[in-house]
Amino acid sequence: MRRLGILLGAAALAAGAITSCSSSPPAGGSGSDTNSAASFEAAVAAYTKQPATIGDAPALTSAPPAGKKFVQISLGTGYDQTLAAGFKAATAEIGWSYSVLQANPIDPSTTLSALTTAINSGADVVVVAATPIAVWRSAIPAARASGTLIVSVAGAEDLDAEPAPDGVLYVRNGPADGQVFGSILVDVALADAGPDAKDIQMVTTEVPQLGALATATTAAERTRLAEKCPSCTLEVVQVPFADVLSGKGAQDIVAYLQRRPKTEYVIVNPGQSASGLSQAIRAASLPPVKILGNSPGADGLKDLSAGDNLAWLVAPFQLQGWQIVDVAIRSFENLPFYTWPPSLWLVTQKNVHDIADFADPEFPSDMADQFLRLWKVNG
Repeated sequence: MRRLGILLGAAALAAGAITSCSSSPPAGGSGSDTNSAASFEAAVAAYTKQPATIGDAPALTSAPPAGKKFVQISLGTGYDQTLAAGFKAATAEIGWSYSVLQANPIDPSTTLSALTTAINSGADVVVVAATPIAVWRSAIPAARASGTLIVSVAGAEDLDAEPAPDGVLYVRNGPADGQVFGSILVDVALADAGPDAKDIQMVTTEVPQLGALATATTAAERTRLAEKCPSCTLEVVQVPFADVLSGKGAQDIVAYLQRRPKTEYVIVNPGQSASGLSQAIRAASLPPVKILGNSPGADGLKDLSAGDNLAWLVAPFQLQGWQIVDVAIRSFENLPFYTWPPSLWLVTQKNVHDIADFADPEFPSDMADQFLRLWKVNG
């Protein structure tokens, strides 16, 4: 598909930049001295420039229709809350109402109930995030009958964000994003290890509820590592969603490290699933490891600024909120479906202080203005 080609092409281009830097002096594993730190930063420079634009989506032919009712089904996670900030801001700009219905992530029936409530209340758009379609598929006929657009975000389906025959729009569901995440993160770890690295032991995490995003990320990491360092190994720790919600994700990783104390790199996907990992490793008196991953929480960025972590791949979730509203607008205006590629920024110890708010690392700073111009709002 068009988007997959774009993303893989971008990943290959950036990875090529890292490969071309592989003649740099070895990073020496720890990357703690000035030369190794400089070598690492040079090797990952292709990823560390903050994106300045929202993307290259075609402009609307006219301003969005006003008066639509937009409802978010929230599981109460940090991801949901940050998406909500984007939804609230974007819908306010175009004269849509916005509301939230809560669901219990441990009880899937509450998501179906909330979705049914939204449809019956006359919602024009309902967003369901991080919930497999099997949980709410039975609500699709009612949604189609009432003209309600369902947008599934990161819903574990093995889809590349294209319109589906069931009338649901699938956004940020995983395979293409996961391939980019996995390739970049392995490249970053190997850039830190240096060109002479071999026999490195790595571990990556998977949250099964993230479905295709999780499995595609792991598959890309395995493929990339086999290409770049055949003697290196990568194992997987599964972090149950219940542990993510209860704050026990870090303990799952610690338990693995206690069994595999020679592990050198821990890749956390997503970082928010293992809050407090650096502190948990120290508390368990384990050998130091390099921590990196995607979508960190505020504690991960704070640990990075303190020198405890190696790097984090940041994706702005408020921006995703605006993108999802854009997807809905285009559907209402019968415009071609546009798949927004991920906007990614690799944050290291060198550029982490460019983030004003670790709890909400959003970019670009003028995203609202860019979307409003795209939507022909306010002139």
